[in-house]
Amino acid sequence: MIAAAGLAHQYPLLRVGAAPATAISVPGFWSDGRHLQSARQASLGAEWLLPGAFTAGATGFASRTRDLTDLPRTCNAMRTMTTEEATRDCGDARSTGVAYGIELALRRPLTERLAGWLSYTLSHATERYGAGTTTTARASAFDRTHVGSAALAYQLSAGWRTGARIVAYSGVPLLLPGSADGTVAARALRQPWFHRVDLRGEHRWNLAQGRSISLVLDLLNATFRRERIKTGCGPDAEPGALCSGHGSLFVVPSAGLEASF
Repeated sequence: MIAAAGLAHQYPLLRVGAAPATAISVPGFWSDGRHLQSARQASLGAEWLLPGAFTAGATGFASRTRDLTDLPRTCNAMRTMTTEEATRDCGDARSTGVAYGIELALRRPLTERLAGWLSYTLSHATERYGAGTTTTARASAFDRTHVGSAALAYQLSAGWRTGARIVAYSGVPLLLPGSADGTVAARALRQPWFHRVDLRGEHRWNLAQGRSISLVLDLLNATFRRERIKTGCGPDAEPGALCSGHGSLFVVPSAGLEASF
């Protein structure tokens, strides 16, 4: 059995005058009685040794974070992930975040010629904001109900190792606002699933006295997948559509050196 618990604190981010929070924000204290953000986390898991050098594990986890800030968004568009215009500025809106779930994993260590892991996480994350009778709970913008990943690494020769990883998870939660006259109710939806493939190659040179140096080449999102993280409606939508998804494309090649002494 493996158990862990923790308590962490950090400064909240505050706006600088009327400047957009996406342009500049600074750590500091609010003017009222609440100060540091606090997070309580706990997990409990178990592992089993299997034939063939495999290890299986299951871990349950939960966390609660108080006084989260949500500076980039405005109040009536908060956590809706839409580009709906706001009716008022949210300022330093705070919320309480709750997350819980379970992770299942199967792995084979890198000391084996063929190594890898397979994992699946089922989780839920919500944020509650407001006060008194106006308290509202919604799915967090970071909520991903299903997350799966698989990776393989293979020792080609004494110096070369290659590997690949695929990651897939359910899309960003989306709350489409209802009409102003109340004839159309708000709808809770999700953006499409996202997945990507990462590639890695490594060449190691062994030196004297157990030392080594490695050249590592990585390519994140080798499949050039675009993740939808925001939805635009009305004038922000694609031609002919009521609402359409917007996202960013990232492809990150990198090269580096690793040394072991």
